[in-house]
Amino acid sequence: GTVGTMIQITGSNLTNSGFKNATIGKQELIISSASSDMIELYVSNNALTGNIVLDFGDKTIDAGEFKVLPQEKQLLLENEILPSDEPQTVSTENIAVTIPANAIESSKTIKIEEIANPHPINLPQSAQCTSFSVTLGDMHQFNDIITIEYTIPSDAQGEPSAAYFNEETSLWDTLPSE
Repeated sequence: GTVGTMIQITGSNLTNSGFKNATIGKQELIISSASSDMIELYVSNNALTGNIVLDFGDKTIDAGEFKVLPQEKQLLLENEILPSDEPQTVSTENIAVTIPANAIESSKTIKIEEIANPHPINLPQSAQCTSFSVTLGDMHQFNDIITIEYTIPSDAQGEPSAAYFNEETSLWDTLPSE
């Protein structure tokens, strides 16, 4: 499964045995719920294929191998961005990204990809999602605000909202609306 995939482990007396956490390799899985007969986990960001290990404090249990699959993406745009004293905008049909003036010191490649079948684990199951991956070289922090504009399809249902994937927590953080 990909990042965000739910894993259910069933058994008996699971929480009464001192269940603490679960990992794939050294990467902790996100615990959704734990009861005496089932533990629900989600594959976290940066998880790699390996055995799922349940930690009960004084003992560990190998729950078997889980193969982490890469997220399917469709490349929408890949452009070279040069340093500039002016803001720079790149766009596709539905999404535009504006890089502020003086945000980069050397040439960088910007990629915009649409993520197929995202698993927004901490958003409501009813949420209809369109997810994008926006990368600017190897940069992860900026001294100014990157602006991302998305055109919501006219036939979209429900109340629109925006969220970003927090790589540290492996959860989706909802952005405040105006």
